[in-house]
Amino acid sequence: MGVLAVSGQSADPTLIAEPHTPPALARVVVPAPAPPPAPERPRLISPALASALAAAMPAYDPPSAHPVPAGSAASGATGGPAAPKNGILRLPDYVVHDRKIREFSEREISTPKGLREIAVKRYITELDAALNAFQIPLFSGYSTAEDRGNAPEKRAMRAYDEQEARDRAAEKSDLEALDRMH
Repeated sequence: MGVLAVSGQSADPTLIAEPHTPPALARVVVPAPAPPPAPERPRLISPALASALAAAMPAYDPPSAHPVPAGSAASGATGGPAAPKNGILRLPDYVVHDRKIREFSEREISTPKGLREIAVKRYITELDAALNAFQIPLFSGYSTAEDRGNAPEKRAMRAYDEQEARDRAAEKSDLEALDRMH
């Protein structure tokens, strides 16, 4: 079952049909018109400036197609890598000796408001927030209106500070143990 197709670039309709198909059942296909040519882009600089820039640039010198002989200065004679058989250039190994970038703690990076938000998310649970949503000023122990609304934040910051102090003490003891080993 082959397809008989006559095509061309003209705008004439093309008859597409299988062999032995009556002309009444054949499909007539009109080819799509050719796309219009792309519009010419305007130059961003004047022709005089383009020629001045082209004149100032060095002429392109393509790399030579001839490989460097194995006994030349580009091979292992200078202490560099030897020319490989497969033509892939190998660069010498480099070791970078530089100080590592210091890691910053949450306290150094965060603003006071951001630090409070981190502490509340870490140490105040939803149940705690629901149970402590309301306070009785007589028993809460906070004298100012500012302190009364921030009781959960203050407890969270106190827990955050205590945990940070424990972490610093553990790090200090690890360093002291490491120092004793040496």
